[in-house]
Amino acid sequence: SFARSCLDSALKGRYRFLNGLVAPHTCDTVRNLFEILRGQFKDKYLHFINLPHIRSGKALNFFVEELYRFKESLEAFFKVEISDELLKRSIETYNENGRLLRKIYDLRTESPPPISGSEVLKIVLTSMVTFKEEHNELVRSFLKEYEANASSEERGPRLHLSGSVLYDVELLKLIEESGGTIVSDDLCTGTRYFWDEVKTTQNPMKAIAERYLEKVPCLCVYPHEDRTRHIEEMIKRYRADGVLFLIQKYCDPYLFEYPYICRMLKENGIPHLSVEVEHRVAGVEQLKNRVKAFLEMLGG
Repeated sequence: SFARSCLDSALKGRYRFLNGLVAPHTCDTVRNLFEILRGQFKDKYLHFINLPHIRSGKALNFFVEELYRFKESLEAFFKVEISDELLKRSIETYNENGRLLRKIYDLRTESPPPISGSEVLKIVLTSMVTFKEEHNELVRSFLKEYEANASSEERGPRLHLSGSVLYDVELLKLIEESGGTIVSDDLCTGTRYFWDEVKTTQNPMKAIAERYLEKVPCLCVYPHEDRTRHIEEMIKRYRADGVLFLIQKYCDPYLFEYPYICRMLKENGIPHLSVEVEHRVAGVEQLKNRVKAFLEMLGG
């Protein structure tokens, strides 16, 4: 439904403000969406990145060359030069943004956490559409004000959210209004976006390639064990009482992975609930009832 929504927006001309479109080879849906959208971006910049699906020395070498190809195409189309110095400066700015966002997540280790999951999702989403220098200033100001004026009240069971692309804040509000306390996540639009830094001690292009291949993995990169290990660490770090899977409907990679993570959770005695979701909240009452029943089982 997320890809279908993107296609709908493109056909209605809502992407006219863009200068171009870049897509990675993550899954068949994204790849085919890119091919369809070529027709809507005829006079704009278009580039497809071949993302390796395994971690190895050969995969890293391939990806470094792929990123150089990407850089050269940007330079040719926009008539600019992307030097190593500019890349290093940008890497530090992005790393700083990740450190600031992790400070916000650290607030949620407290009991009860002084900031809600829906608030945190808003902050991470704004980091994706705001110039990073500006966002860094905003987050620094937010942390100062929040630490000075923070007040908390007891909430329900602590939840870890697992899934892929989630940008509907109303869905998290629904979970919180049902009595849940969202303390951590491994979402594409959450920790996986900023959690791992780019190394600053080597060639910037190789450092960027390593970061994307070695970071908390998406389902398009194997092996899956690193992802389950990360989920386990997040649950322990933020003392989650249970895991709520929010899986995009018909997203095969995440549905394929679900049994592996379930096995890990069962072995560790961690309760979990799986819910298939659209890109926008649908079936509100049914979803609310399922979440409330799960929270009651957790003792909420």
